[in-house]
Amino acid sequence: MHVTSPGGTDWWVGRGWLPWRPHNWFDGGDGTDFGGGDDLIGLLISLLGLVVSVVLPILLGIVVTIGEWVLLLLLFPVGLVLRAGFGQPWPVGIRAGRGDHTYWTAASGWRASAQLIDDTARELAAFGEPRTLEAHLEAQTVRR
Repeated sequence: MHVTSPGGTDWWVGRGWLPWRPHNWFDGGDGTDFGGGDDLIGLLISLLGLVVSVVLPILLGIVVTIGEWVLLLLLFPVGLVLRAGFGQPWPVGIRAGRGDHTYWTAASGWRASAQLIDDTARELAAFGEPRTLEAHLEAQTVRR
Protein backbone atom coordinates (compact mmCIF):
# COMPACT_ATOMS: atom_id res chain seq x y z
CA MET A 1 0.00 0.00 0.00
CA HIS A 2 1.25 3.50 -0.75
CA VAL A 3 1.11 6.23 1.89
CA THR A 4 2.15 9.89 1.78
CA SER A 5 3.53 11.37 5.00
CA PRO A 6 2.74 14.94 6.11
CA GLY A 7 6.19 15.99 4.86
CA GLY A 8 5.34 14.80 1.35
CA THR A 9 7.44 11.61 1.34
CA ASP A 10 5.85 8.69 -0.51
CA TRP A 11 6.11 5.40 1.41
CA TRP A 12 5.38 1.82 0.41
CA VAL A 13 4.26 -0.46 3.24
CA GLY A 14 3.65 -4.12 2.58
CA ARG A 15 4.28 -7.77 3.09
CA GLY A 16 7.25 -9.51 1.48
CA TRP A 17 6.29 -12.68 -0.33
CA LEU A 18 9.84 -13.85 -0.96
CA PRO A 19 13.05 -13.79 1.06
CA TRP A 20 14.53 -11.45 -1.56
CA ARG A 21 13.31 -8.57 -3.67
CA PRO A 22 13.64 -8.88 -7.49
CA HIS A 23 16.38 -6.65 -8.86
CA ASN A 24 16.03 -3.90 -11.41
CA TRP A 25 18.82 -4.94 -13.74
CA PHE A 26 18.24 -2.02 -16.12
CA ASP A 27 18.74 0.73 -13.53
CA GLY A 28 21.62 3.16 -14.01
CA GLY A 29 24.62 2.74 -16.23
CA ASP A 30 27.13 5.24 -17.48
CA GLY A 31 28.08 5.90 -21.05
CA THR A 32 31.49 4.51 -21.82
CA ASP A 33 33.52 6.43 -24.36
CA PHE A 34 35.63 4.16 -26.54
CA GLY A 35 37.24 7.05 -28.34
CA GLY A 36 36.59 7.89 -31.93
CA GLY A 37 39.17 7.09 -34.55
CA ASP A 38 39.54 9.01 -37.76
CA ASP A 39 40.00 5.94 -39.87
CA LEU A 40 38.04 2.80 -40.68
CA ILE A 41 39.73 0.76 -37.93
CA GLY A 42 38.74 3.34 -35.32
CA LEU A 43 35.15 3.27 -36.59
CA LEU A 44 35.04 -0.54 -36.42
CA ILE A 45 36.49 -0.53 -32.91
CA SER A 46 33.92 2.07 -31.85
CA LEU A 47 31.07 0.03 -33.34
CA LEU A 48 32.34 -3.14 -31.68
CA GLY A 49 32.65 -1.25 -28.39
CA LEU A 50 29.10 0.04 -28.82
CA VAL A 51 27.75 -3.46 -29.44
CA VAL A 52 29.68 -4.91 -26.51
CA SER A 53 28.76 -2.08 -24.13
CA VAL A 54 25.09 -1.73 -25.10
CA VAL A 55 23.69 -4.87 -26.69
CA LEU A 56 25.53 -7.48 -24.61
CA PRO A 57 24.53 -6.04 -21.20
CA ILE A 58 20.92 -5.70 -22.34
CA LEU A 59 20.82 -9.31 -23.51
CA LEU A 60 22.54 -10.46 -20.33
CA GLY A 61 20.09 -8.43 -18.24
CA ILE A 62 17.14 -9.97 -20.06
CA VAL A 63 18.50 -13.50 -19.57
CA VAL A 64 19.22 -12.92 -15.87
CA THR A 65 15.82 -11.28 -15.29
CA ILE A 66 13.96 -14.13 -17.01
CA GLY A 67 16.00 -16.64 -15.01
CA GLU A 68 15.19 -14.87 -11.75
CA TRP A 69 11.47 -14.79 -12.56
CA VAL A 70 11.48 -18.49 -13.47
CA LEU A 71 13.18 -19.23 -10.14
CA LEU A 72 10.65 -16.96 -8.41
CA LEU A 73 7.72 -18.83 -9.98
CA LEU A 74 9.21 -22.18 -8.95
CA LEU A 75 9.95 -21.15 -5.35
CA PHE A 76 6.81 -19.11 -4.69
CA PRO A 77 4.54 -22.10 -3.97
CA VAL A 78 7.17 -23.63 -1.67
CA GLY A 79 7.51 -20.37 0.27
CA LEU A 80 3.75 -19.96 0.51
CA VAL A 81 3.31 -23.49 1.89
CA LEU A 82 6.11 -22.94 4.42
CA ARG A 83 4.65 -19.63 5.60
CA ALA A 84 1.01 -20.71 5.71
CA GLY A 85 1.43 -24.31 6.80
CA PHE A 86 4.41 -24.23 9.15
CA GLY A 87 4.10 -20.80 10.77
CA GLN A 88 7.08 -19.09 9.15
CA PRO A 89 6.99 -15.34 9.89
CA TRP A 90 5.91 -12.94 7.14
CA PRO A 91 8.40 -10.20 6.30
CA VAL A 92 6.87 -6.73 6.58
CA GLY A 93 8.70 -3.78 5.07
CA ILE A 94 8.50 -0.10 4.39
CA ARG A 95 10.32 1.83 1.70
CA ALA A 96 10.58 5.60 1.31
CA GLY A 97 10.52 7.10 -2.15
CA ARG A 98 12.55 5.04 -4.60
CA GLY A 99 14.22 2.93 -1.94
CA ASP A 100 16.14 5.63 -0.05
CA HIS A 101 15.19 4.06 3.29
CA THR A 102 14.14 0.42 3.41
CA TYR A 103 13.26 -1.33 6.66
CA TRP A 104 12.17 -4.93 7.12
CA THR A 105 10.92 -6.86 10.12
CA ALA A 106 8.94 -10.07 10.58
CA ALA A 107 5.48 -10.70 12.01
CA SER A 108 4.23 -14.13 13.01
CA GLY A 109 1.04 -14.93 11.15
CA TRP A 110 -1.00 -13.36 8.38
CA ARG A 111 -3.27 -11.36 10.69
CA ALA A 112 -0.37 -10.00 12.75
CA SER A 113 1.45 -8.89 9.59
CA ALA A 114 -1.74 -7.26 8.24
CA GLN A 115 -2.25 -5.43 11.55
CA LEU A 116 1.39 -4.25 11.54
CA ILE A 117 1.02 -3.00 7.94
CA ASP A 118 -2.18 -1.10 8.79
CA ASP A 119 -0.73 0.43 11.97
CA THR A 120 2.47 1.46 10.21
CA ALA A 121 0.57 3.01 7.28
CA ARG A 122 -1.65 5.02 9.66
CA GLU A 123 1.39 6.27 11.60
CA LEU A 124 3.26 7.24 8.43
CA ALA A 125 0.24 9.20 7.21
CA ALA A 126 -0.26 10.91 10.59
CA PHE A 127 3.28 11.45 11.91
CA GLY A 128 5.67 10.78 9.01
CA GLU A 129 7.50 8.08 10.97
CA PRO A 130 6.76 4.41 11.66
CA ARG A 131 6.39 4.37 15.47
CA THR A 132 4.91 0.84 15.75
CA LEU A 133 7.46 -0.59 13.38
CA GLU A 134 10.33 0.95 15.36
CA ALA A 135 9.61 -1.43 18.25
CA HIS A 136 9.96 -4.35 15.85
CA LEU A 137 13.12 -2.91 14.29
CA GLU A 138 15.08 -2.45 17.52
CA ALA A 139 16.15 -6.09 17.65
CA GLN A 140 16.69 -6.48 13.90
CA THR A 141 19.08 -5.13 11.32
CA VAL A 142 18.16 -2.88 8.42
CA ARG A 143 18.58 -4.55 5.04
CA ARG A 144 18.79 -2.80 1.69
